[in-house]
Amino acid sequence: MSKWTSRICTVALAVAIVTPASAMPIGENTIRLECKLANGVYTSDVFYDTRAKKNVRLSMCSYADSRGDWYTDFYKNGEYTGTSP
Repeated sequence: MSKWTSRICTVALAVAIVTPASAMPIGENTIRLECKLANGVYTSDVFYDTRAKKNVRLSMCSYADSRGDWYTDFYKNGEYTGTSP
């Protein structure tokens, strides 16, 4: 392997390690199924975003942890946006 090829491989590897993975949206069926497996309550609604001029799906899964504390996971168009206690 040449000196330049070695350097290019090193840089490519460093970028791959440092660059965070972007979250890929998951399907509503997956959100619903995982919520059901957690004995949670799944809800989903579709709204029209007048600024973006397109529909937006907001989904939630409310579930209790092993101590009985309730949490809600939020999704926008299948992308996880956060959890609220």
